[in-house]
Amino acid sequence: IIMVHPADEDNLKEEDSRSVDLKESTDVRSFLSYPAVAVTDPSPENAIRSVLNLYFSSNKDVVSEVMKKLLPFDPVALTSEIVLFHTHSEHAREPVILLGTHSQGILFSETDQKTYAFFILVSPKDQTSIHLQALAKIARIAREIQPQAQKDAEI
Repeated sequence: IIMVHPADEDNLKEEDSRSVDLKESTDVRSFLSYPAVAVTDPSPENAIRSVLNLYFSSNKDVVSEVMKKLLPFDPVALTSEIVLFHTHSEHAREPVILLGTHSQGILFSETDQKTYAFFILVSPKDQTSIHLQALAKIARIAREIQPQAQKDAEI
């Protein structure tokens, strides 16, 4: 998995932002719209906002809209340590799949289970079918990367 620390965002090139690949490949890099982001803030809101800000840096309207739709945070648990946030946006032109990680874990809900990786899916309002395909693909990827997420968290 390509990891980017938010402080390194200026070093990314335009080609680091890419369209979502929903083919059968399980290579996470080909699947993400942006390299995975290693967040350091343990606040759920700040963690999600920092990942969204990196991808949507030129369109703050999307960040505001998505944050409003995701609050209060009620993620879908994909595995014991990986969750998913998903919504539709009036401002999105194509589905966007982002991945954030946190080495210490984040508590997104009232449960005591820490989350070490979180996906964010933002799709255009008129692309329900592709949104559902992306949800299925994210679930498959999460099951495959769960052992790696546990290993990375231990380092």
